[in-house]
Amino acid sequence: EVGHANAAVARHRRRGLADFIRLQHHVSREREQRNYCEELVKQRDRQLSDATQDKEALLSRIDAVQQQADKEQQQLEAIILELHEKVADLTLENRRLTQELTAATTPSEGLFSGFFSR
Repeated sequence: EVGHANAAVARHRRRGLADFIRLQHHVSREREQRNYCEELVKQRDRQLSDATQDKEALLSRIDAVQQQADKEQQQLEAIILELHEKVADLTLENRRLTQELTAATTPSEGLFSGFFSR
């Protein structure tokens, strides 16, 4: 009976040792998976940080380009207004000169009245 009890204790210890080894293996796998997941999270965090920096740089560049475009548009609008004023001035000058030319080339009644009536 003592031999039988010792054999049962030995089996129980072997089973316990096997369970312990399985548990150690399971914990080791869990630790590896956790480390892998943590590394993935770190990698994603770096990618997110890089993407955020890229986004900020692009937004800054867009803002600079928009400001430049607005400045150029204001300059072009000022040029257009100046050109409209010049066209208006030249139109008035053209009318005045046309009237002067017409007056100079059209005989007046008093000056040439006797010449044309002959």
